[in-house]
Amino acid sequence: MRGRKNNAKSVTIADVAREAGVAPMTVSRAMNGHPSVKPSTMEKVRAAIEHLSYAPNPAARMLMGQPSNSIALVVPELKNPFFAIVADGVQTAARTRGTLVWVVSSNNDVGVEQSEIERLLNYHVDGILLISSDPGSRYLQKLVSDGPPVVAIDLPIESTGADAVLVENRLGSQNAVQHLIDHGHKNILCVGAWTNLYTMRERIAGYEIAMQKSGLKPQLIPDAGNLAITKQALERMCNRKEPRGAIFSLNQLTTEIVLNILDDLKISVPDQVALVGFDDFAFAAHLQPSLTVVRQPAGELGRYAANILFERLDSKEQLLPRRTLLPTELVVRESCGCHKPQSIHGISIVQ
Repeated sequence: MRGRKNNAKSVTIADVAREAGVAPMTVSRAMNGHPSVKPSTMEKVRAAIEHLSYAPNPAARMLMGQPSNSIALVVPELKNPFFAIVADGVQTAARTRGTLVWVVSSNNDVGVEQSEIERLLNYHVDGILLISSDPGSRYLQKLVSDGPPVVAIDLPIESTGADAVLVENRLGSQNAVQHLIDHGHKNILCVGAWTNLYTMRERIAGYEIAMQKSGLKPQLIPDAGNLAITKQALERMCNRKEPRGAIFSLNQLTTEIVLNILDDLKISVPDQVALVGFDDFAFAAHLQPSLTVVRQPAGELGRYAANILFERLDSKEQLLPRRTLLPTELVVRESCGCHKPQSIHGISIVQ
């Protein structure tokens, strides 16, 4: 064989092919694990890569048994701004260490999620950041126990020791509802969807704690997607003779449903009914009236989760699983009845 190259950056696939005595296409196929490449040929390519110090990309490093310097982020959908901001936070953290991020969507389908993760594992990603469409899936339990490190974002993976980065859903909801109670509201309706999810359960719990502490009766619409039932409930609330009511919606989708129904019913916010929603979104500050919301630190979720994953990948010791809770922020605008927009940071409200 020829002598080792001094400048690894100048080595090309053609150089590796000459060193191994094969065609450049064969080298490419070998680096991608193509089944048509014989084991003996694979070994020749591997030896040539090592001899020439050729490792300019993840494929070559994987062939040599080295980390791929890539991680994956799996989200339910890419069109949701919340997940896009989480992805941006992950990219920001990964960029500082030159790590490639694969971003894929499960389309809220557990079968698609599983197949996408299996494809990612074929690319030997070093770790996975996951917002699962089904955190209770048996497949995820096996992935956490047998696969690369996994950090759950927003939704913990049930019955596993996976790291998780979450937000203070319960306290954020409790503070938002307390803000409505402080306005004098006693008739506060909670409107939700997907109430089986961890985030929704926590937000409902926060709502119930605030109501019960003030001696008020919780009222829940668990499926805002049933428009007829939701519309009837909102109409009944606004037609009562007792003092005007308030609505606490559990996520952006339910907030949009509530706003559309109130508009159809010609019900004025906040004059006839006050409204606070969980999740901020691009136009919330520009609505008339502007919308009071509980804002989640979406970018921080991505950055924290990525850094926890990197810490686990870099550690030579077995780290204990951790659950990190990030604070929410009550962004007070006009829909709750306030006239001076303000932002209240942290996990507790200071009036």
